[in-house]
Amino acid sequence: MSRNSRHIVLLQGPLGSFFKRLAREFMSHGDYVTRVCFNGGDEFYAAGDHIIKWNQRPEAWKAWLRDFVIENSVDTIILYGDSRYYHKIARRIGADLDVPVLCLEEGYLRPGYVTAEWGGNNANSPLMGEVVEPEGVAEPPAEIEPTFGYQAWSAIVYYHAKAFRLYRYRHYKHHRPGSPLGLLEIKGWVTAWPRKYRYQRHDRKIAEELIADYSNRYYLVPLQVAVDSQVTEHSRFDNIPDFIEEVMSSFATYAEKSAMLVIKHHPMDRGFHHYGDFIQQLAIKNEVEDRVVYGFQFDLDILLEHARGCVTINSTVGISAIEIGIPTVTLSNVLYNGIGLATHGNLDKFWPKPVTPDNSCFRQWRSSVIKLSLLAGSFYSGTEELAQKIRAKIELKTT
Repeated sequence: MSRNSRHIVLLQGPLGSFFKRLAREFMSHGDYVTRVCFNGGDEFYAAGDHIIKWNQRPEAWKAWLRDFVIENSVDTIILYGDSRYYHKIARRIGADLDVPVLCLEEGYLRPGYVTAEWGGNNANSPLMGEVVEPEGVAEPPAEIEPTFGYQAWSAIVYYHAKAFRLYRYRHYKHHRPGSPLGLLEIKGWVTAWPRKYRYQRHDRKIAEELIADYSNRYYLVPLQVAVDSQVTEHSRFDNIPDFIEEVMSSFATYAEKSAMLVIKHHPMDRGFHHYGDFIQQLAIKNEVEDRVVYGFQFDLDILLEHARGCVTINSTVGISAIEIGIPTVTLSNVLYNGIGLATHGNLDKFWPKPVTPDNSCFRQWRSSVIKLSLLAGSFYSGTEELAQKIRAKIELKTT
């Protein structure tokens, strides 16, 4: 490797081929790319000058990575999902050795953006609870075609490859619970398609009735993926049912008796969990069975327009709600806590008197986040342009 080039290390990326595209982008400009694979799915989508099939025990990762970074003069580490086991350690090593770590995630603002921050995302973001207005014009979002089909197919391929090459990576520590062969993940993605179409017409009718009869009298509760790091790492809830139980109990006690509670399932969790029976039993227990609605295929944008308020752990749906002036309460650490955009934590007082967010404050915060933390694009559509933007961001940091 010529020392006129940068040494880029890619760890785990989003499901699919984006990190392969990103590796080729760096390589085409003379940079040296090391891709570290932790399982067969990573290996299937890998590209780089040097592909490492890392198959040691998890506890060996810290010492190995530190030595590798020092001995190979690594310039930048790139990863997706800052709270995965291997990535948390990589962020700490990067901080100790003064090696920049670019952390990628789905965009704080969606669709049309991805998150790209130095050192961490979400509660680990350098922008946590701040508004810093840099110079320049905020980049508009990219136009993104529907990508669920591609994401689902990529996930199925990834977990099949992970299962078929399990013998090479016997010690791999996955960031989500499931079987070693990935059978639960494969089943979940396969189940997602029929469940989506099964509930489409049914939920559309329920939403129309809600808007007609309860406009500005219902609270929207967007659920998150059960194993999302936003829940498992950055919230006080052990699981989604615990969140639902707290929200419904508070709603039953403190909300107006004419109000409705609308619980929307997360589309990326559609094939993995179904909370219908649990919610029904809980509603009966709290004597609100006629005031609680649960659905999979609600149109989020339309529901938000007619909502009295939004209740979330730390979902990006909260940002969408604030953007159109819907009062929002967050029950965990979110990027926009502490700057006057949302009620934080005080759920009991939120129901009777939801506070409308300040529009001018939101515009300033949004512009700040786009300029400092987001890139226009998608990991699943128009990936060549996004790869170019990430390379440019790293060049600006390391030149």
